[in-house]
Amino acid sequence: MICAFSPSSSSSALSSSPSSNSSEAAAAAAAALLSAARSLIRLDCSGAADLLVSLLARTPAASRLQREEEDTTDRLSHLPEPILHHILSFMDTISAVQTSVLSRSWNRVWKHVPVLDLCRLSFYEYSSFLLFVSKVLDLRYDLSLRKVSYMDNYRHRHERVDGDDGRDALITEFRDVGMCMEVIQYALSHDTQHLVINLDNEYKDVHQSDRFTGLFGEIVNCNLKTLELKYVCIDDGLRSRGFRMLTTLRLHLCSLASDQYEDFFSNFPSLRNLVLTVCQPWDHGNSIQDGRGLKISGPQLIYLKLDFMVCYKMEISAPKLKFFSLVHNLESLVSIKLSLPSLHHAAIGVQDWDYFMLDNKECGAQRFMSLFQGLNNATYLSLEYFTLRALRKVSEVLEQQKSSPFTRLKSLIVKTFLGRDEVPDELVHYFLKGSSSHEFVQVVLNSAVVASQMGKKNRKRRRGEEVEEDSTNDRLSSLPEPILYHILSFLDTKSAVQTSVLSRSWNRAWKHVDVLNLSSLSFRRYKRFRRFVFKVLSLRYKLNLRKVSYMDNDDTDVSICVKVIKYALSHAAQHLVINLHNEYKDVSARFTDLFGTVLNCNLNTLELRYVCIDDGLGSCGFGMLTTLSLKYCSLAADQHNDFFSNFPSLKNLVLTSCEPLDDDPISDVVLKISGRQLVSLKLDHMIWLNVEVFSPRLKFFSLRHYLGALQSTKLSLPSLDHVAISVGDCVDFGDDWHLKDNRECGAQRFISLFQGLTNATSLMLDNATIQALSQISEFLEQQPSPFARLKSLIVKAEVGHVPHKLVDYFLKGSSSMKPNLEYV
Repeated sequence: MICAFSPSSSSSALSSSPSSNSSEAAAAAAAALLSAARSLIRLDCSGAADLLVSLLARTPAASRLQREEEDTTDRLSHLPEPILHHILSFMDTISAVQTSVLSRSWNRVWKHVPVLDLCRLSFYEYSSFLLFVSKVLDLRYDLSLRKVSYMDNYRHRHERVDGDDGRDALITEFRDVGMCMEVIQYALSHDTQHLVINLDNEYKDVHQSDRFTGLFGEIVNCNLKTLELKYVCIDDGLRSRGFRMLTTLRLHLCSLASDQYEDFFSNFPSLRNLVLTVCQPWDHGNSIQDGRGLKISGPQLIYLKLDFMVCYKMEISAPKLKFFSLVHNLESLVSIKLSLPSLHHAAIGVQDWDYFMLDNKECGAQRFMSLFQGLNNATYLSLEYFTLRALRKVSEVLEQQKSSPFTRLKSLIVKTFLGRDEVPDELVHYFLKGSSSHEFVQVVLNSAVVASQMGKKNRKRRRGEEVEEDSTNDRLSSLPEPILYHILSFLDTKSAVQTSVLSRSWNRAWKHVDVLNLSSLSFRRYKRFRRFVFKVLSLRYKLNLRKVSYMDNDDTDVSICVKVIKYALSHAAQHLVINLHNEYKDVSARFTDLFGTVLNCNLNTLELRYVCIDDGLGSCGFGMLTTLSLKYCSLAADQHNDFFSNFPSLKNLVLTSCEPLDDDPISDVVLKISGRQLVSLKLDHMIWLNVEVFSPRLKFFSLRHYLGALQSTKLSLPSLDHVAISVGDCVDFGDDWHLKDNRECGAQRFISLFQGLTNATSLMLDNATIQALSQISEFLEQQPSPFARLKSLIVKAEVGHVPHKLVDYFLKGSSSMKPNLEYV
């Protein structure tokens, strides 16, 4: 046996060291000797190793080295065990088990964790998941559990099979119900307080769910406090007396046995929180004919949430219920009876508001009033956006009612997108006229809350009475004016103008803001929007603008848009956004009619939506334009050839869902893009069959297109760096993708596209592109890879779903020694 240790080398190192660094040299020598000692121990030279260690332990350098090693100890492992177990409880079980490879001290830590999170999605093969669950239940210490979560689903996957047509076969892996039962019994036997069972399957009807009795068996007694079930058929088993300690029950996409659909939750003496989401009877077709409905009677129930329930009659009796939330299709809810004497907070959401048309106003109003009668004890009422839209249609009927059922209402919260103008005053008065406490109505604008006082009381002050000043100073008004103007620039112009009512110091603040954001969606009537725009443009101070945004979705009055554009250009606006979206209008406004003849402007960024682009955009007046974005625009035929060559400073170009005019033959139209200064180009769902791009300085190129509609591509991009490709769904190659002719055609189109991207150094492919390429990999394998400079390949897919042959095709032509492959 040869021992790789030479004492002479260490002594020579000590003698050759300078005197100024003698201590460092001694420490280095001691480290070398310690390493040699460890080598002797590994080589079974125990006598020599013991002698060497005993000699080194006496040197000062060795003691200092030992102290440095103690400073780099594993502090995490020295934490108390309960803290370690609590940290691991936030991980899924497979991640907790994987920590056992860190060191010997971590080998058994996961066995003490009081949480089990077993998820089928963490495993590619179902057999590996079953084996893992079985091992975890066997090896874990016999300790109580705090929470157990088990998620199992069917996994459908395509596999190549030998056949005459060469089609892919759908392989279905069926769920092992026995493993789910074993996990449930293990959880109940270990005093679990929180149990989550999710048997999700997107291809399975809810009526084919596994029954509760088959999963849980006969429960005598358990310590469960919270039970969450998803995709489970609820039968008699849930009504067992073994759930006497259950306080929270959540059912999601579950089916309730028809014979138990009435008064189902009365046998839970401790139930306080109940959440039912998209649940329905086992045979809801027969339940409609029989007239059965949902009955809920909970003596201890405090919180109840019902979302999208499939029921036609509803009866709820809960004497202690304080929080009630209902999201339902009011058209299908024929009758509702609520007995909630202790109710405080109520939230109502109604779907399918289009049902309340002119002919059904009275019916819709009757159902609303029947619902409101059961909520008469609520002190806080929240109305969702669609509920508001439905109530607006029946507001005339509600206004005729003599009184409102809400006698205790203190706060009304309305969730709306358009602001206070969308809430009719007569609707607000209907809710508050029955209340003895008129405080205020809260209008929630997305996440901001604006309070507007409803009941104004005239208060007379006596002469000589001193007015008490607010102890809370207005710190916002004391900010420097440029900061105030910058804050207001993030609001739309209407909200910025409304701040003028705060105080006299805010009366003119909006006039200095260098951003205009004008939208007709903020107004209920178009005449008010027109008047508002004219007022803003006339009253604002003559200061330069940074950005102007104009959105009009009604019968577009071109004169207003033209006035806003001229105002923006005359005030040196740098960023202009014009959106003329109207879903009922086919013909877009022409660019020339809106802008006229542009001689010179300071625009750096121009964004156009639903505008017909003609000769006006090619004017020489846009010499400073660097960014151009066109979305849902139509391009005139005479401008399809080299359309973007008239912009000398254009660096960023984005085209989204643009198309030629209807009278242009698509087969003859070619989209040509040639920008000398173009750096970034993004083409998203363009309606063109032929695309030609020539740009000597382009570095970033993004293409989203249906390859079945893209017949030819000609790309000349010598400076290209980063590319992102998305070709849409692979079925666009033909009605039958598996036909050989269509695969060859798809391969040719891919190869033609890749030939134009040969200079790319970074390539990103999405999941749809990978699926299409995986079916033509046999054709690509025969071709040389055009990516000679590729350094990085980013794939948006799972690791096991990308064929190795496909990866080899992209990487085999690269001159780089080892290109980077990344899965996102």
